[in-house]
Amino acid sequence: MRFSVFSLAFVSAFALLSGCSTSDKAIEPSPSIPESFWRFDGSTSFLQVPASGAPNLGAADFTVEAWFKTDTLGIRWDLFDWKDSMGAQGSLRNDLAIYYNGARILAYAAVEDYTKSEVGLTLTGTGIWHHVALARRGNFLDVLLDTTMTSTSYPGKVNPAGPFRIGSNRANSGTSESGASYPFKGVVSDVRIYSRALSLVEFKANQRMASVPPTGLLRRWKLSEATGTVAVEDVGGNNAVAKGVVIHTMNP
Repeated sequence: MRFSVFSLAFVSAFALLSGCSTSDKAIEPSPSIPESFWRFDGSTSFLQVPASGAPNLGAADFTVEAWFKTDTLGIRWDLFDWKDSMGAQGSLRNDLAIYYNGARILAYAAVEDYTKSEVGLTLTGTGIWHHVALARRGNFLDVLLDTTMTSTSYPGKVNPAGPFRIGSNRANSGTSESGASYPFKGVVSDVRIYSRALSLVEFKANQRMASVPPTGLLRRWKLSEATGTVAVEDVGGNNAVAKGVVIHTMNP
């Protein structure tokens, strides 16, 4: 069954107002294939953005999105992780993540009093391009995977103060320079952070790899470099640095 944009917006609004999950909403079409990406080895490689380059989300809405293709299923890996600098604060304080575990891709958020929320969608098949996003929309936490989105209640103000990673978690007890934890094996392209929750229409446009992102773009790592260990950030120069071995690919 096909749904109009109006119908999708109505269903989403009704679910948010009633406190229900907005599950299994069709968002067409499927993702396009990125023109460039970086490959991570599932062992030591990841990208790290220093705390000084992380945006201040405060209590506002936001979106984090990326394109990825995994080589492995069945074991946990983290695509995006951003938590406070001090590991002694524990694993649940001010933590945002997009990760895979138990056959699902999950959006995770936790705040300083150890309140957390998690919502996920089934991920199947290796070697396939996927578009994924985590978003705060008012009192809800959304996860988007390709043509499906679902939501749960949001735990409150989540505003990590530390560096964040693409392609790895950061060990809870480790410093910002700790090694890879739950490393991702596969390829990643065009990681973006927005200062608002994108609409369903904007998600649909982004899946087609629109050349001009929607308004509110705070950070963007296109991962279009042909060589080197620095991933340039296009909005404010908040570059990411590669750890371990990464492989650059253009025009796959």
